[in-house]
Amino acid sequence: DDYFWSPYGGFSSGQILHFMMLVGRPLAGVLFWLFARWPGGMASMNVLRLISVLNLACLAYMYFRWLRVAQLAPLAALGIAIAAITQPAFQTYAAYLCTGVYGLAFSLGAAGTLMTRRALETGEPRARRRRFAIAALAWLASAAMYQPAPFLVFALLAVPILVTPPAELWSRWRGPALRYAAVF
Repeated sequence: DDYFWSPYGGFSSGQILHFMMLVGRPLAGVLFWLFARWPGGMASMNVLRLISVLNLACLAYMYFRWLRVAQLAPLAALGIAIAAITQPAFQTYAAYLCTGVYGLAFSLGAAGTLMTRRALETGEPRARRRRFAIAALAWLASAAMYQPAPFLVFALLAVPILVTPPAELWSRWRGPALRYAAVF
């Protein structure tokens, strides 16, 4: 797989971009094109694997922060974040270079969710609009890399909704849920 989206796979930059546009992942195509231009050949592509591992570490941290926002205990939040990121589906983002881009898409989806949360907590209208715009751009970039990735918002939102007492569910989540949906 490491050879597939590179000049070693026999694909030109134009073919890579064209194919990724056809499957609805234009930003992924641009990143694959940049990966194909990485200096140093195959030996230096381990640096790109390192970037994938660092991306997964950032994603684990965002999971942890989100779980803490949902008021889970720190140790429980850390355990859940580690368990989620060490699943085989996420490990492939570091194991196979050609899937590293998709891990970045999930990180952007999580960043969009966290930024929407920050916007909801902000009192100043200008800062709120800016944070909502950043969240929307993060989700858009996430979708342009890998269409299912922005839908991570629903998995992340399930945690604070499930820990809300049933009597407070409607009053606490009616407004925020509509805002998340509007930005999404």
